[in-house]
Amino acid sequence: MKWVVIPFLMLFAGFLWAWGGAAGTSKNWRRLGVPALTTLTALLMGTHNVLILAAHFGALYGVLTLGYGESSPLATFWTRVLYNPTWNTVNFFVRMTVGFLYGAACSILLLAHGIIPFMIAFIAPVMIAMVNTVIWACYVDEPPGIRVFGVLLTWEEIFIGAGVGLAAGICI
Repeated sequence: MKWVVIPFLMLFAGFLWAWGGAAGTSKNWRRLGVPALTTLTALLMGTHNVLILAAHFGALYGVLTLGYGESSPLATFWTRVLYNPTWNTVNFFVRMTVGFLYGAACSILLLAHGIIPFMIAFIAPVMIAMVNTVIWACYVDEPPGIRVFGVLLTWEEIFIGAGVGLAAGICI
């Protein structure tokens, strides 16, 4: 059943992610929609520990409110830490940081399986979210997006959201 749920999570998380980043839409589609989707899916798949579900929702929501643009706190941090960086270098480190945090927020769901599986498998969702975010945000030239209900959704954001959906799916 889990392997049927993962493509569902990837598809809908990618859609909510891109919708929340599109012009003229609310960021809450991403900030609240993706955590709600992954938390509800975990609940329906048998994770009934309310503390784990709440921690996952809160952590993912918190990471999604950080921001990653040139004026974000993360960009300011990396600009000050790195020696004479270009925006491409700062963007790489910012995206690595948020990718790591996306994966860490998703890995909280592993605690439903016990502390040993959490300790063993923590790296998988972190690496998936981190590498996927960096590849799509830093190295892939932006292909044309798609229009859904008159809103232009970018492939970059669809694939980053799908990566977060995959990271959450393997933890459920």
